[in-house]
Order: sequence, then C-alpha cells, then structure tokens
Amino acid sequence: MYLEKEAIEYLKNYEINEFFFSKFSSGNEGFFSSRRIGSSSEFEEYKSYFPSDNPKDIDWKKYARTEKLLTKQYESYSHTKIHFILDISNSMNYPDDKFIYAKKFLALFSFLILKEQNEVFLSCIGDSFINSIKINYDSIENIFSSIYSEKLFNYRYLYNFRKMDINFLISDGWWNKNTIEILNIMIEKRINFINLLSDKETKISKNSILIDSEKNNKIIVSGQEIIKNYTKKIEERKKFFYQKFTKNKLFYFNIINNVPYYHSLKNILDSLK
Repeated sequence: MYLEKEAIEYLKNYEINEFFFSKFSSGNEGFFSSRRIGSSSEFEEYKSYFPSDNPKDIDWKKYARTEKLLTKQYESYSHTKIHFILDISNSMNYPDDKFIYAKKFLALFSFLILKEQNEVFLSCIGDSFINSIKINYDSIENIFSSIYSEKLFNYRYLYNFRKMDINFLISDGWWNKNTIEILNIMIEKRINFINLLSDKETKISKNSILIDSEKNNKIIVSGQEIIKNYTKKIEERKKFFYQKFTKNKLFYFNIINNVPYYHSLKNILDSLK
C-alpha cells in the first residue's frame, strides 16, 4: 500500500497553501498561467463592489477614506499543474529500497496537492518512458502499484518531458558521466530536484560493499582514509547540486531514507514557508 493511513494521519491537518506555490513562481515565466483571481489567498487588488460580491470582502477602512465601496481581490494558485518525474532505474533499489520509499513519498505528496484543487501528473524514466499520467484521488494506489523498476535511467527522455507549472524529479542522482548534461536539461525544463539517498550511501562503515546496480558489480571499501574521502565526496556532490539549482532559481532537496517519508515531505514543505 502506497497511500498509508499512518502517513495521512500524520499530515491530515497540513495544507499546501500559497507559500508553496509562490516559492516556485520565482523564475518561472509560465507559472502564472494558472493563477486565478478569487476571494481567498493572497491580496492582489481592489475592485468596485457589486451586489453579487460577498460583503465580507468590502474594505471598510478604504470606504471611510474614499467613500467608495471597494472589495479586495486575491490571487489564488488553484488548478496549478504539478508534474512529478520518478527515476525507476535499478540504482533506486540499492543499497536499500529507495524505489518503494520514493513511490510512497510521491503518493502522499500527490494526495496533499489534490486536496488544494490542483492537478498532478506523473512520468517515469527508466529504459522506457511513461509520460504524464494524470493522478486523481481514486487512482493514486493503482498507479503507484503498477510501476516497476527497470535497468537504466535513459536521461534522453527528459528532452521529451512536458513542462508544467511546477516540476520535480525524484532520483538518487547516480548518473555518472551524464550528470552535467542531465542537470542542464533539468534547468532548461525548470525541473526541481528531490535527491533521495540511502543512509548507507551517505555514511559508509569499515569494510562496506558498494554495488554498481547497472553492471551488477560489487566493490569492497575498507580503510579509514578511503571512507573519509568517500564521505567528503558525497558532501561535495550535494553542495554542487544545491548551488547549481539555487543559482538557476530552482530547488534542490536532499532526503535520506532512514527518516520516515512523511517526515521528509513535511520537512520539505516546512522549509518553503
């Protein structure tokens, strides 16, 4: 089960409000195509009062100064299109099952976004490309249950990606020699990065075994100096990703799978407030 009762209960009173959408509007020229003028959310402008308007929206202080009945109009981010891309390559299964974690994370994220009357789409990249499945409440469980891992991350499918208002890729980011090209595509397509790692990938212990999941090779790592250098490289890698995305007005989030996925999601949302 991907949409778990425990996770829903943990975030049952959590609302993804305008703070979330406004953060992603910066640097995204097409974002405001989904903005609406309504009677809630963040103040936008005044307009003359009509009998059909809600009297609660009248600004009486403004009336005292101008003797004109004016109502407040607000910007609303309802009907925003959010597009998730899931890395379904084999590396997402090692050293722990990051793949299951990622699917539960996105199932819950989708649930919260749908609560706010927005639209959610899912694409998957592996050897093949699953493009822009529309998610609704009734389909969340079936969609994530039907997605299976494949061998490689064929990053060229990113060129076919259908950009929407807010875009996220969730992946461990083990792209080897293609990393720079992938990052450049993500920046061009305005894709934010949720970098999911196993705690065993971030902190290795003495005589650890690393696995090349695509070539099915095992590498034994031992010695304090090697372990120290490995840990340093991991931190440098995360810093590089963070700087690359923030420089281009995109977001980079690093999450570790030893933290419950619903805690990780809440931490990301809280960081945007």
